[in-house]
Amino acid sequence: MSETIDTSGIYWNDDASAGKPVPGIIRAQRDRSAAMILAVWAVCAVALTIAFWPHPWRILAPDPDSLMRLVQVRDLLAGQAWIDLTQSRLAPPDGVLMHWSRLVDGPIALGIRVAEQFASPQRAEALVLIGWPLLVLFGFITASVRAATALGGRGCAFPAAILAILCLDALIYFIPGRLDHHNVQLVLIMTAMAGMLSLRSGVTGGVLAGLALAISLAIGMETVPYLMVIAGYAALRWACARPDGAKTDPAIAAFGLFFAFGLIAAFDLSIPWHATPVCDAFSQPYLLPGVLGGAGLAAAVVSGANWNPRERFAALAGLGLAAGGLILFAFPDCLSGPFWNMSPELKRLWLDSIADTQGILTYGAVEPVAAIGKIGAPGLALALALYQAAMRFRDRQAVGDWVFGAALILLALAISMVHVRATPFANAFAIPVLAVWIATMRVRTIGRAGVKPAMTLLAAWILATPLAYYGIGSAGAAFGRIASSAPVETSVAATKSGQIANPLTGPLTDLQRECADGASAAALAALPAGRVLAPVSYGPNVLINSPHAVLSGPYHRAEQAILDTIRAFNGTQLMARVIAERHAIDYIAVCPTSDEVRPTAAEAPDGFLGRLLKGQPIRWLEPVAVPAATPLMIFKVRPAIAG
Repeated sequence: MSETIDTSGIYWNDDASAGKPVPGIIRAQRDRSAAMILAVWAVCAVALTIAFWPHPWRILAPDPDSLMRLVQVRDLLAGQAWIDLTQSRLAPPDGVLMHWSRLVDGPIALGIRVAEQFASPQRAEALVLIGWPLLVLFGFITASVRAATALGGRGCAFPAAILAILCLDALIYFIPGRLDHHNVQLVLIMTAMAGMLSLRSGVTGGVLAGLALAISLAIGMETVPYLMVIAGYAALRWACARPDGAKTDPAIAAFGLFFAFGLIAAFDLSIPWHATPVCDAFSQPYLLPGVLGGAGLAAAVVSGANWNPRERFAALAGLGLAAGGLILFAFPDCLSGPFWNMSPELKRLWLDSIADTQGILTYGAVEPVAAIGKIGAPGLALALALYQAAMRFRDRQAVGDWVFGAALILLALAISMVHVRATPFANAFAIPVLAVWIATMRVRTIGRAGVKPAMTLLAAWILATPLAYYGIGSAGAAFGRIASSAPVETSVAATKSGQIANPLTGPLTDLQRECADGASAAALAALPAGRVLAPVSYGPNVLINSPHAVLSGPYHRAEQAILDTIRAFNGTQLMARVIAERHAIDYIAVCPTSDEVRPTAAEAPDGFLGRLLKGQPIRWLEPVAVPAATPLMIFKVRPAIAG
């Protein structure tokens, strides 16, 4: 096995394949691995399908982004142009140009059209709501297994597959009804990680990594930091390789070339070239530097096969300066991030209050059990990866792959200090490292009799799953309640119990509590089409369940509409009336039991929302009768104020 070493004596990568067994054995092992992946996925898919059948939102209230994705897909199927992302029923009359990609809408819409060939439109939609996330889950399991086997060998395949379906922080994105793009992003980034770890096996890894990163960038900006680490690792592997051992050069050239090609293809398929450059979605500020960097890396690899490390680093520095300079001089606003032009007021009143945009420490103050469960497994994986890198460095073995894995986990954990939504990526990146650890422990315990080896392997399995850390967090919270004389603040999730009840129907389900149930939908749909003023996060529910337009939704491009909604509910009755008149509001809909409304009402008990919840009469509003099964409150704006 040949190893590659840079001028400082650090073994960075291993360019030789890990042995060449008999081809028939390789084929049989791969077939077993594929069958194992299919079996694990099938068991998980069947369990989730049974749990959520026949309606994918029967157990859990749908998240607003999945609802809006379905609204976008329905509009596409109804004839809206592929390149037109305007949501006309959001913030009417102008609507909102959404920043989401059609690359996710397309497969979902195609699935619905196919399902309609043998099912009713409603059932076809339900089938896709269940089937699409499960199909993406298969890709997640496959990518996790591929990454683990590239890092530690085929013995890591089974642990990786099991850990993938036990990765609760990521698995939530794959349950039926989840149409948001985050599940696709997870699969693409894990595919890119697997491709980077398997570069020494040929150009396939580079091709997969390049295309996966390009598509992930075209879908959303969340993966840009991970893209930089993955692309940087590819560049470092090339820069640190000796000319006589650079067997990975074709794979790295393929990575750069297919990354550039993928960006151009994604842009052609989803965005008109004359579109105005923006910083919060895939457009020219990301396309042009990406193409320059990818094509430039491929050109450098092809032309610099005989360059020494110093010349290679100089070429990469020049390439980085060119790409960075392009952004600096052509698109300087994008250096401030996707929310560069958001008003401080909107950030304070809305963005900072969203749980996913809070740091893990702030989130942990309210949800301590969940916070520990989210970062426990990645923290262990980071320690294991750094330990492996240190041991290999001491023994003068290749360290690149382990440093790469540790860098991705560390980056995701660092981002989670600012935005807790990064923890699913941290847990996903941890899967290959933890799978190698479990496989190693299994090898060490084979043939050893007694209870200790079995308990050691069992402990490794338990500590590798997030369930262990949720248990540790729960035990700590229970101990705190016992040891402290003052009551410990419970988490928001813990307060979602049957204590909130409808006097006629008994305890409310999660769907009823969020007014996302059938009775709430029927109450909205029964009204003549009009414009609705509702709390920000409830906007997508209005759009999916009725023909109404809604003033706002949880999307930053509807900035003025969001501000007006917050001001209306938090302000005085007079302010609410002025805003309703300005936007020609026909109805006001409020879900008093939702997690969005209750804190808002507590902050402004004497505001307009507080008066609605207290049942105080308001002259310009007329209550609308709704079914007893829903807590939804609907008011009709009297004609004197409407319009």
